[in-house]
Amino acid sequence: MKWLEDQLIDAESARLEWGADPKPVDLGKNGQHLYGYLVQFKVNSRNRFGAYTGMQQHGALIRNGEVVKGLGLGY
Repeated sequence: MKWLEDQLIDAESARLEWGADPKPVDLGKNGQHLYGYLVQFKVNSRNRFGAYTGMQQHGALIRNGEVVKGLGLGY
């Protein structure tokens, strides 16, 4: 949750919907491995203009209790 709070413009406004249970994955490319557990979720939070963005699908790859890669964030 701390990681997600750091990613959002207005974390206090966030409304979350969690997806399925975390699953082991390899998100590496070109022979490089990036192992972890994928957590999928939807989030609706306010943007820089104070308007809600609508539910958007995101994910986080977690290894050893830390997020090693975020998916779908960066707006």
